[in-house]
Amino acid sequence: MLQFLAPLWLLGLPLMALPWIWPALKRPLQPPLRFSALFLFPPETLHRQFQLSRQEWWLKLLRSLILLGLILLLARPLWCEPEQVQAVWIRDTSSSTNTLLGDTGFAETPSGAVLTLEDLFPEPALHPERGTHLETPGFPGAPTLAQIAEAAQSRFRKDERSPLLHLHLHSDFQRSQFQHYTSATQPVRWTFHRPANPQIPANLRMQKLGVHTEGLFEPMLELEITGNLPTAAKVQLRVQQNGQNTGTWSGMWNTEPLAAKVILGENFKRHEPLLVRMEALDDPVAWDNEQWFLPPATENLWVAMVTTIGGEGLYRHGLHALKSALNAAGVFSYVATTTEDLQEFPPDLILLLADHPERISQLPKDAPPTLFIPTRFEDWREFALLFKNQPESKAGRAKRSVSNASQAENSSEPEAQWRVDWRNWPEAQAWQVEVVNPDLQYATGRDLWMLTTGVSSAWGPLYQQHAFADRVRDWLEQMLQRAPVQRLGTFASGSRELAEVLNGNPHLRPGDYTLPLETETPERRFVVTLPEREAQLSVLSDDELARMQQHFDERSARPDTQNQVSAKRLREWLLWLVLTLVLLEVVLAALRVWRPPHPTP
Repeated sequence: MLQFLAPLWLLGLPLMALPWIWPALKRPLQPPLRFSALFLFPPETLHRQFQLSRQEWWLKLLRSLILLGLILLLARPLWCEPEQVQAVWIRDTSSSTNTLLGDTGFAETPSGAVLTLEDLFPEPALHPERGTHLETPGFPGAPTLAQIAEAAQSRFRKDERSPLLHLHLHSDFQRSQFQHYTSATQPVRWTFHRPANPQIPANLRMQKLGVHTEGLFEPMLELEITGNLPTAAKVQLRVQQNGQNTGTWSGMWNTEPLAAKVILGENFKRHEPLLVRMEALDDPVAWDNEQWFLPPATENLWVAMVTTIGGEGLYRHGLHALKSALNAAGVFSYVATTTEDLQEFPPDLILLLADHPERISQLPKDAPPTLFIPTRFEDWREFALLFKNQPESKAGRAKRSVSNASQAENSSEPEAQWRVDWRNWPEAQAWQVEVVNPDLQYATGRDLWMLTTGVSSAWGPLYQQHAFADRVRDWLEQMLQRAPVQRLGTFASGSRELAEVLNGNPHLRPGDYTLPLETETPERRFVVTLPEREAQLSVLSDDELARMQQHFDERSARPDTQNQVSAKRLREWLLWLVLTLVLLEVVLAALRVWRPPHPTP
């Protein structure tokens, strides 16, 4: 079927008669001369002036066809086959929709497939740990229009020949969920249904949860309480961990965002998730008053620096730069001198400051990942090589390295850094030492990380670099990747981050989860919460919803990619045809001018 993307240009079709009527409309350049006797003119002249020759007829026809071709090009013709349309009715069953609309159904009778969000996004096989599931009145997520369209297409459209989907969405059209509707670019048609403009109830919600350490090993849960409760109300928070209370807090809501700090008690375990419950008067929406929280391993990180000589050893061996780098990286670090210190304040990582690797035997067997850092340079002279810290290849640096201390003392290179290759250690074969990066090596047989250099001035200017804090942070992140348990943190149900972790459907129910243990992969733990936008009970107005409907109506009339290709090809053929007609018209016009006159009898 022939269609036009710019049909208004077809109003110019009457211009095709212009070559035929132009001689009658054209005004003469000079006033006509009146002759009383036409018999004085030669017959061939009268024949040429007052009779339409066959050649002139073809010229006028060609010019009319040229005008027709130009008008069609401007009208942008498109040849497309009538497309089949399949209607799919989708009901939004999220918690916010169930709260605002209840059991209100479609205003129109569905004529096609009827689905819910649970049908489009089936529950994954992964389930939360026993007793950690939080009940929510609906689908545990807030999918966008793009995600809904993608799920519908994967279910109904198998190939390009499948019918076009016409999606009828019944929802409350929550502002936080649908305000970015311009990103929904899937080739589907949309029709939006909302029975009435719902009344927004008052609600309080929790957001911006985080665990921080203050004072001397004093963990604290920080969060913000916000919402639209119009009157003052008393708010209480209860924090539980493994079924036991570990902190409480109370405050007054005064219609402004309220900051809360909950001191976590002695029962608090840093590696276990928290369940936060909020109680507030006159808060009719209760399904968002419970939330799981687990900080990732890279947040609120505790690092113990183990040394036998206490805190003064940091300055005696020039390791104060290491302490400063840990502080700059946002790490909570402290000094431990005995095994009892590690048991009383269990760290996430250990930095072992020692003069000999056998010091690792003094740590408990269940110690967290440990990084051995050589301290006194005099103890490592015979094992260290001098590398010049310049921008060149590793092979080039190795060629310029020296292997004894006397050369180092006579070296005038200010950018020299001493390094230890633990693969040359006498016990390297038994330890199974492998190279991770130029700074780190890992002994698989001893479960020990080893730094290839020291961080004091005797080892070189490494600690003086501007990016030294970032470098220390990279060391810690490398160690965390091989930790027995990886705390992945807190994810919102249906989020892109959770999809990357699961490599599949991310619409999980709120709760505490543990990924299945894979071969040579540490256990990964995380918690799932409802998206924060789900508790933001604000909807699009009727005018905004109408504008969103108009936005998709205007774009649904546009052809798909295949039709756009056919339209481009049709316009190319029309352009070549017009050019051919123009060339033919030029030839005929030239022949008309250059034609020799008829011989006079």
